[in-house]
Amino acid sequence: MISIVMFCVMLVSALPFPAAAAETDNVRYIYSFLITELGVNRAAACGILANIEAESNFDPTSGWIDINGYESFGICQWNGSRNRALRQYCSENGYDAESLLGQLEYLKTELTGAEKYAFGKIRDVPDTAYGAYLAGCNWAQYFERCAHYFRGVDQYAERGVRAQNFYWPHYSDLTVSSPVAAAGDVNRDGYVGADDARFVLRCSVGAESLKKESAAYRAADVNRDSFVGADDARLILRASISLETL
Repeated sequence: MISIVMFCVMLVSALPFPAAAAETDNVRYIYSFLITELGVNRAAACGILANIEAESNFDPTSGWIDINGYESFGICQWNGSRNRALRQYCSENGYDAESLLGQLEYLKTELTGAEKYAFGKIRDVPDTAYGAYLAGCNWAQYFERCAHYFRGVDQYAERGVRAQNFYWPHYSDLTVSSPVAAAGDVNRDGYVGADDARFVLRCSVGAESLKKESAAYRAADVNRDSFVGADDARLILRASISLETL
């Protein structure tokens, strides 16, 4: 059985695949999030990366209309009801639906909810190159649920090989840290500024809202009193001009 699998891996490795994705900040961000926030091992993360590359080339704004008239959108090309659920989740939790963090936070809710079965198919793969291959195949089959064969190409195996032969060698030794934004960076643009303070102030008077269990809420509640209010806005504004350290 093993010899047959390895033969298939070698055969599929000769199949065409899109040119190697540039090592962008998005790739590293996603890889770090998968390991630190979802708790998957390196092999599983590599398998997911291979699928995201195939689906969207790591572009959270990527979208297209399928033959049924439904939009596929985002890094995982969520379609139909899953696309609507993504947008609703982001709206209710203070994220831009086109933001990378908003989509990753939604992905986390899917994998602990409606897509729990798919998560189980990649969560415990061996943390090896072959584990990356299995994760790539299983994510394609159980999470993306893409066509097994497209124009004569086995898409499951293609993505598995990509995970094994490209992402595992490039990322398995990468040191990662949590990419979730620091306190005060409510809009997730990488720094604490006046826009963050303005948004929090609007939340304090009911002009904007944040779901309490969301990451954006945790970033806004800088004084850690479990309430987003004017004092948080004041501290964030002071931090934006270096009068306060959060």
